[in-house]
Amino acid sequence: MRRRKPTLDAIAYVRLSNSEKRRLRDQAAGAGLTLSAYARRRMLGHVVVPAVDAQLIRELRRTGGLLKLTHKQTGGIHRVATAAAIEKVNATIDAIHQRATKGSHGGQ
Repeated sequence: MRRRKPTLDAIAYVRLSNSEKRRLRDQAAGAGLTLSAYARRRMLGHVVVPAVDAQLIRELRRTGGLLKLTHKQTGGIHRVATAAAIEKVNATIDAIHQRATKGSHGGQ
């Protein structure tokens, strides 16, 4: 069953300086969202991951999968190197998530 989007029929007025509004518009654009969608998510406490970071995470996960495949296909001959590389991939993904979480709570 398809989930229906809630009707967005309420308005919350927020006063901002021009520079704050520009900053929010830039952050929204970086996340591939409208200003409204971005502000709504942030006000509700959701983590907003910039579109570039989301794309990077997908690529890192793909790279990790290829490393695992290499490990299996070679019978683990390069297990030390592949384990170290997979560990670095996972650490990078964690760092991106931490930066996104920090940024969504005003830490940018």
